[in-house]
Amino acid sequence: MLESVNSKVDVVMKKRTPKLAVLLLLLCLGLAVTTKIGINCFQVFPSVSSKISGLKQSNFVASADVYIQHTYRGDLVVDLGVGNPDQPDWSVNIWNEGGGEEGNLDLAIDISEATRHLPPSESNRWFLRVYDAKSGNLGQIAEFTITYEGETYASACVPVRIFDLQACFSYIPGVPLELALSRRMSIRDFPDTEDYTVPEVSWELLSRVLWAGYGYSSWGRTVPNICGNYPLTIYVCNKTAAYRYDPETQSLETWKVGDYRFHGIQWQHRAPVELFIAWDMNKCSDIRLGWEEAGCIVQNIYLQANALGLGTVCTSGYDEEAVHEALGLPTNEIVLYNMPLGHPEPSSFYNFTIVDPPGSSELPQVRQSSVFLEYALMETRSSPVWSEIPLTRQEISQILWSAYGRSYLKDMRPSFWSFQYQHRTVPSAHGQYPLTIWMADSTGVYVYNDYSHRILLEIEGDKRAEIAEAAGASWIASAPTMLMVAWNTSKMEDPERQDYAYTEVGCVVQNVHLESVAWGLVADWTNIADEDAMKVVLGLVEHTDIRPLTVVTVGHPSTYQYKVRWNGTTYMISISTNSTVTNLSDDKEINFDVTGPSGTIGFCNVTLPKEMPYEAFTVSIDGTPVDYTLNENATHNSLYFTYNNMDGRTVNVIPEFASSLLLFIIFLLVTVVTILVKNTYLKKAHARAFFNYLFKRNIEKSGRFLLMRTQRATNRVKLTVKPNVEHSETATTYARALRL
Repeated sequence: MLESVNSKVDVVMKKRTPKLAVLLLLLCLGLAVTTKIGINCFQVFPSVSSKISGLKQSNFVASADVYIQHTYRGDLVVDLGVGNPDQPDWSVNIWNEGGGEEGNLDLAIDISEATRHLPPSESNRWFLRVYDAKSGNLGQIAEFTITYEGETYASACVPVRIFDLQACFSYIPGVPLELALSRRMSIRDFPDTEDYTVPEVSWELLSRVLWAGYGYSSWGRTVPNICGNYPLTIYVCNKTAAYRYDPETQSLETWKVGDYRFHGIQWQHRAPVELFIAWDMNKCSDIRLGWEEAGCIVQNIYLQANALGLGTVCTSGYDEEAVHEALGLPTNEIVLYNMPLGHPEPSSFYNFTIVDPPGSSELPQVRQSSVFLEYALMETRSSPVWSEIPLTRQEISQILWSAYGRSYLKDMRPSFWSFQYQHRTVPSAHGQYPLTIWMADSTGVYVYNDYSHRILLEIEGDKRAEIAEAAGASWIASAPTMLMVAWNTSKMEDPERQDYAYTEVGCVVQNVHLESVAWGLVADWTNIADEDAMKVVLGLVEHTDIRPLTVVTVGHPSTYQYKVRWNGTTYMISISTNSTVTNLSDDKEINFDVTGPSGTIGFCNVTLPKEMPYEAFTVSIDGTPVDYTLNENATHNSLYFTYNNMDGRTVNVIPEFASSLLLFIIFLLVTVVTILVKNTYLKKAHARAFFNYLFKRNIEKSGRFLLMRTQRATNRVKLTVKPNVEHSETATTYARALRL
């Protein structure tokens, strides 16, 4: 387990300039339209200067409500914004009073002038950033909502702990993966209004839950292909009909008209939507694999429902024959589980307070990554190929915690059993949690203590080859880290209920796959072929109540592959490296972090398809250009460069426009605008005022992309155009630059 340092890698590519004839045509055809749009947008959206307008007012076109619990609110610096917090599309400081003001912070902020970024969506993600400028005080973000056009959008990303001298975030929409895992819990109570039909679950919310459960992703499905051919089906029942979910088309096929939600349901919990997970025996004959894959589905539905403000719980014990007959299912299908889905009863709704994330002397404190739940679901995959790089202690801490750890949120609902209870990252039938996680790497075999978040050395030395042999899977022998999941039958009320154990194993496998995405790792799994041989390796021969079931492998990919959006098109890039790659983004630039052992030499080989529009590259570390080696073949370019693994290193790889052509385009644009101004819109005396006005508005609308292109060009000609300055300054700078 290696201590590591982080570096920042930014890949920025020059966009290939279209042919001049096409550019001239587009320019001439589009300028008048662009001019009109710019003026209209200015009239509707004046320059943004939101301000604090008092406590909990509601007479705004759009408002944000923020409630922060803290000992001294005077210690806090609070910003509200849209987009990437490091390079926001819009942001404003809403609190920075300083001093020692005591008490909580309860604000209503007028954001009416930022309606271009509303309503909140995946492309307009709002963030609340809270920085605690002093140490020694406690606090948390307790509430963050946005109200627009009568609709209130509440953050599911609460509560969030405020740490001394650190920035913390809450978002609308979206939940970072680790917070989603911490928020996972069972909701059993739903309003019984009109026979459990109100409030309804919208089709949009239902679609997102079903996609998370078993939908298609970038690499196949949102769950590992445990059975080999995805033999499970989700049936959806509401008050009007029963439907069959089709993952391939992301649609519902009407299966049977009528309300069949509660046929066969006995003590199980009732909700506006009832989900039934069925296993097709003709596609997979091993029911154990069916249970495990069902566990992956169950876990995803839990996480997504929670993130969307819905509730669910996984149940069995219903009248299986009655359910089968009511739904009219084929004879080769067996219903494994029922999951009610709906908006929780108010008394049962999520109510958390935060505590310190788990950490110990062996395992660093669990950290929140920058990866959101839905991104992890989209990018999850199984891979049996990894590099020899061992996992860091932080990575091991994250993986073990995600597999079977305890939430860093306390349940504050006034329930006789759950009050101040810290839920687990996975569900367990009747809360029994009969599994034990063992971990093996090159140093030895450890057992994970989920209560204290520690690993205890049980066997010294590298046992991975023996584990692989006992599992009957020689291909896992080189995995940097292995998790052996064992079932302790003595912890279960009914040891014969193997379905409970294998389903819980599936939840563990799913969480490890998701957390691996968040930390730039790859995961895979295999069931154990010889349980007795595995018990010998783990020193469990005398423990007759323990059954090793599954091995989950985790490692760094030998080659990182990413799908990036560039000029509106998706491309595949790959990164070969001896470092760990995380947090890749493709917002106008391609950026990623690298982590490697301190004091060593790291390298990256970034491979880009030639069809991706770029012309040249710049590689820099901490803002200083560095040399790289460019290799190419018929279809791809590869950039190879090295760096020292030191704290705080930042690497940028930048593709840009050809400066001579861009200057010609700028000159041509000035000429066309000047002619239009003089001959069509304004008298000569007002040309300069219109010129400044026009570019000010167009930058505000079409904006950062055009500005970034000119920023790169002006940098080469030593002009200072800043992408994030106020609009008035930007327009003036543009006018000054364009008069060359």
